[in-house]
Amino acid sequence: MDHLTIWHLVALALGTAILTSAILGGVGAWIYVHRIRPEKARLEEKIAHLGGELEDSIERGIRRGVRKAVAELPQNAARQTTQSVTRMGADLVERGLSSLIERPVRQRKDAE
Repeated sequence: MDHLTIWHLVALALGTAILTSAILGGVGAWIYVHRIRPEKARLEEKIAHLGGELEDSIERGIRRGVRKAVAELPQNAARQTTQSVTRMGADLVERGLSSLIERPVRQRKDAE
């Protein structure tokens, strides 16, 4: 070892590091191309297929739930809900317009 200078040792260490990195990179690339990529493609295809089935199932469930809720909703409750939503919408529009023209908002007698 006496005949090796510090520069020889540095060059040897760098060469070893580069060679190790190249070998590991090559092995990693081979594993990715031959093992991981095909498995990834297979799983993505399976997820896409299951996603379509899940979407259809969710859509059917939502439609069934909405139909059931509407069928069970009493007529009086629907009327009250419609009136409340209409009143709230009118109040929001009035407040928005009042803020545009900087006029104070009227207070309703039945406001809670």
